[in-house]
Amino acid sequence: MTEISLRDIYYIIFRHKWKALFFFLAVTTLVTFFAVLSPQVYRSEAKLLLRAGPNNVSLDASPRDAQTVSAGSSLKSQINSELEILRSRPLAEKVVDAIGPQRFLGSDIELSSTNTSIYATVGNAIGDFFKKVRAAVGKSVRLLEILGLRKPLDPRDKAILSVMKNLHITVPRESNIISISYEAKTRELAQEVLDKVIAVYLEKHITLHRSFDPCEFFVRKAEESHSLLAQAEQELNDCKHSLSIVSLADEERILLSRIGTLGQEMDLTEAGLSLCQAKAQELGRQFAKAQASMDKEDPAQASQKLGPRLRAIQSALVIEEANLSSLQAKAETLCKKEAEAQEELKRLKKCELQIAQLERKLDIHQRRYHQYLDRLEGARIAWALERGSMPSIALVQPATYPFKTAGPRRMLWPTLGFFLGISGGIALAFLAQHLDHSFQTPEDVEKYLGLPTLAAIPYVPVKRRLPKRKTKGLNA
Repeated sequence: MTEISLRDIYYIIFRHKWKALFFFLAVTTLVTFFAVLSPQVYRSEAKLLLRAGPNNVSLDASPRDAQTVSAGSSLKSQINSELEILRSRPLAEKVVDAIGPQRFLGSDIELSSTNTSIYATVGNAIGDFFKKVRAAVGKSVRLLEILGLRKPLDPRDKAILSVMKNLHITVPRESNIISISYEAKTRELAQEVLDKVIAVYLEKHITLHRSFDPCEFFVRKAEESHSLLAQAEQELNDCKHSLSIVSLADEERILLSRIGTLGQEMDLTEAGLSLCQAKAQELGRQFAKAQASMDKEDPAQASQKLGPRLRAIQSALVIEEANLSSLQAKAETLCKKEAEAQEELKRLKKCELQIAQLERKLDIHQRRYHQYLDRLEGARIAWALERGSMPSIALVQPATYPFKTAGPRRMLWPTLGFFLGISGGIALAFLAQHLDHSFQTPEDVEKYLGLPTLAAIPYVPVKRRLPKRKTKGLNA
């Protein structure tokens, strides 16, 4: 392999100096234009602190080092989970919907209204030119969308992609601080978007880390059970009202007491009726005997002797017959009332099953309702303890208002373009020399052809071969 000397390097550079110079000017100019025309970006920054819950640290009997590794691993996984939540598309969608898609699709360059320097004027002119270029490109893109060669994006999707692109999230090493920054074209938009990102994230963090709330379940079940309990009570009251019953036990007790009273009265009436019948029969026999004795004797003497007794027996017999009739009527009445009471008791027995079923149903709903109330109280206590073990997020630094631009660095880019133009120009000269296979020096002739070189005649263009002669005016 032939070594390249310093003379060869100078030769290659000077031989392709116009290519290198053109490349240098082109790169430097493009980079400078990029630095001048690139829209100023403002960055708002915020910081969040992730505090792990008590349940995330192992408290077993393992060594202390193992506990530290377990806690660190758990914290790292939690931080990664939070980063995924921050980078998720649903979060960006909520931010865009809250602020409005048009806020993200405004002008590209923010220029100060008080800046009237030549630099600003030239920048505005060039910026307007590139705006027209971008507008033409946008029309071409819309044409492709109309032709079906490119899927169209509505302003909302563009705004969502812009939020996801300009949102930057980092976590310092061995730290539980989450640094969030957002870059926008204006100071106000950068701070507003980052504020909204944090607000939506905190809301989503609580929603995702909160497990199923058992209180809501037991509250709903308690309300349903209370509704069924009220319905069962209403059904029982309607049944008792339709049967004209206030208390089945009281009604049955009263009815049995009434039947017993009627039975006792019936027994007394039957006893009185039997006694009255016996007296009536006895008086009847006495009256018949007295009448027979009166018929055997002289009517005048018999009438004088037996008349008062006969009349007394007859009067007593009439009274006993009246009592007998009264007792018979009373017995019939008592028998009728007892029959009615027995029928009422049978009706109560028939209704007792229906009322018992309704009362059992009411008792079941009462016990279930009280069970749900007890479980609700226990669930509230457990939920309070569980919320204390959830990882929490603390806002260490709210979204800042950017006073300085975050980019582009207009002094750094031209410097980089300068060095890139120099190095690229030199590299281009060596690439052109490598691709040129013609003989350029006498050494190339001796190296590749093996012929001695006697003299070297430089190449002179035709226009420069013959010098122009100065002629005075010739008038033929």
